[in-house]
Amino acid sequence: MSIFKYLKPKITYRVIIARMRPKEERSEYDRLSNGYMEIAAVAYFNPSDYDSLIGKEGGNVKVKGRGGEVVLKPLKDERVPKNTIIIPPGPWANALIDESGHGGIPHFKSLNVEVMVVKEPVTKVEEILKR
Repeated sequence: MSIFKYLKPKITYRVIIARMRPKEERSEYDRLSNGYMEIAAVAYFNPSDYDSLIGKEGGNVKVKGRGGEVVLKPLKDERVPKNTIIIPPGPWANALIDESGHGGIPHFKSLNVEVMVVKEPVTKVEEILKR
C-alpha cells in the first residue's frame, strides 16, 4: 500500500476575480444568505484542471492567498484558461488579497494562490467577517 494516495497536493493557480453570473441573479440574495454563498463562494476551473485536481472523489477546495484562506465549492467552466481559477468578487475573494499592497492599495492582478482538495465545508461569510 502506497502512502502517496493519502497526500494532498498543493497546486499553484493564478486567480482572476471576475463576475461569471448576471448581476440581477446575484442581487436577488441577501449577502449573508445561503443562496448568496452558493453563487459567490465558488471557484471556477478549466474542466481539465478540475478533473486532474478534484477527479471523481469530489470535495471542496481550500484556496490560500497572501491575505488568507477560504474553502470554496469548485465548478467547471469552459471559459476559464488552464492553470487559472476565477472567483467572483465578494468576501471570499477579498479574504485572499494581501492588503499591504503598493502604497496601501491591495494588489488584485496576478494573484497566485495555492489550492488543495479538502473535505471541509465552504467557509461561511460570518467566519470571514470575524477575521
